[in-house]
Amino acid sequence: MREWSRWKHEILEGYLPKFAGILGSTNETIYFVDGFAGKGQYSDNPPTPGSPLLAAQHAQELATTGRRRHQLRCINVEVKYFDELVGTLGAFSPPMVTNLRGTFADNLDTILQQVAGYPTLFFLDPFGYKGMEWAMISRLADRARARKKTELLLRFDIEKVHRNAGWVDSHGQSAQSAILRSVDELMGTDAWRDIAVADLPTDQRDEELTKFYMTRLEQLFPNGIVRKFAVRAIDGKLKYFLLHVTTHPRGCSAMSEVVYHVDAAYEIERRLVAAQAVADQYVQLDLFSAPAPPTPDELRAALVKVLADAIYELRHRQGACKFPRKVSPPEQESASGRRRGPRASGR
Repeated sequence: MREWSRWKHEILEGYLPKFAGILGSTNETIYFVDGFAGKGQYSDNPPTPGSPLLAAQHAQELATTGRRRHQLRCINVEVKYFDELVGTLGAFSPPMVTNLRGTFADNLDTILQQVAGYPTLFFLDPFGYKGMEWAMISRLADRARARKKTELLLRFDIEKVHRNAGWVDSHGQSAQSAILRSVDELMGTDAWRDIAVADLPTDQRDEELTKFYMTRLEQLFPNGIVRKFAVRAIDGKLKYFLLHVTTHPRGCSAMSEVVYHVDAAYEIERRLVAAQAVADQYVQLDLFSAPAPPTPDELRAALVKVLADAIYELRHRQGACKFPRKVSPPEQESASGRRRGPRASGR
């Protein structure tokens, strides 16, 4: 599993219990819907749990410990790797876990009927954005407008949006119409094209396209609150944005807390990776122009100092040190451009 996928699953693993716990105080059943479930786990050695397995494990924990009065039920949708998904989740059976073959769009009627009026967290994490058309998202917003608690955690693949939006001035190309129409269907309008043709630097154009989509989501959902978190590789390269859509400030606060602690864990890894990169550059210098390379003991001492500094800062920032798995750095921002969460408040 790539570090950015680990980061994403750390966020889900931290937020799902909070979502279920908060809403479980007044609802006996909570639903988690994974619209693009994949195989359920990553083919590492040993295998690493994916979102369907993480959710099922939490549902099992709630059922066996009896510490909570609510139950979590999981619905997973997959078209390509359905058989592998069923194999991964073989230890879990309905109604705790239900697996549906096909696309999210094909199964949406069934899903909405099954979750009924219960609070539901929809996790929408496709490769690219096919299956995330505005028509699908609008149906989830309709549910929220009917006062059925609905939250989304969705992937916004700005890299693919940027690439496809670039076709806006590729006149005469046979593929132009279909590609631009796919972005129209994602955004629910063709008004995004004004941003695509504007004379803007690449980073600013991507920022404006993302903000445009977030603003439309906030307007679509009743009392909509949308926050973005940048999912990056360990070297800082942006992979995509994870967007959290909620209709209550408490959901926003809970997510911010999760991301803050995941971010703190990343700081230690980032500093170690940066220190190792410096060491690698050092030993690759020309032997005639560089001083003697550091000994293993010197390199170890340098890495220990970097780690000690990171731990000290982490202890100072949050009063305790906890060491979850390695993750990639989040960036959180509202559609209005204001940064949110504990870090923004000076913690």
